[in-house]
Amino acid sequence: MPRPAYAAADNAAIRHADFRDYTKAVLASAKLRDSILVARGLPPIGMPHINDNARRGALEPSSHGRNCTGCGSGLNGRKNKSGLCLTCFNAARRAEMKKCAVCSTPLTSKNTTGRCRAHRVGPRTATPTDAVRLMLAKIGPMLRIEAADVLGGSREANAVEARCVIAVALRNRGHSLNQIGVRLGRDHSSIKCLIANLPLYIERNPDVAKALEVLA
Repeated sequence: MPRPAYAAADNAAIRHADFRDYTKAVLASAKLRDSILVARGLPPIGMPHINDNARRGALEPSSHGRNCTGCGSGLNGRKNKSGLCLTCFNAARRAEMKKCAVCSTPLTSKNTTGRCRAHRVGPRTATPTDAVRLMLAKIGPMLRIEAADVLGGSREANAVEARCVIAVALRNRGHSLNQIGVRLGRDHSSIKCLIANLPLYIERNPDVAKALEVLA
């Protein structure tokens, strides 16, 4: 009679299940013990492998005779120059860090804007000059776009192409990227991207090249 085929045992799964059951049993026994202590008017002990280490560091003096100036726990390392344990050191560091003016998120020391990445680029208002308004009046009918859409937040293809034409024209006249960005209500990096994508806009819409010739 042939022997029945047995499935191979998954030793890793068995070990994981045993460890999970052991953890649940330890937690249940710790909760039961703490409930009995509380019922008798005594303070709870908690998990031994966690609370004992914390209690030992807070009550016992350090082997080097140095304690944390914040919480009084012992400092184990000779190289500790701050006089603080890791918990107090991180808390003091977070308190000294700059925070975002909008959401109070801690900022790095290299941040000079005072805002986090989510709130760094806020809504910008375009301040066009008379020259920019004249350019928009010339190329608006050619690209079938209104001046308010070009200076606003529209992302239509015609609005983006009109911004590119004006940015290139102003750049050829010696304006900086920041100056062009102020005129169009955009960041200097957006203006740089617009100018770099000029060949793509010309290939997509031949009227862009004609608009550039009008403003040249």
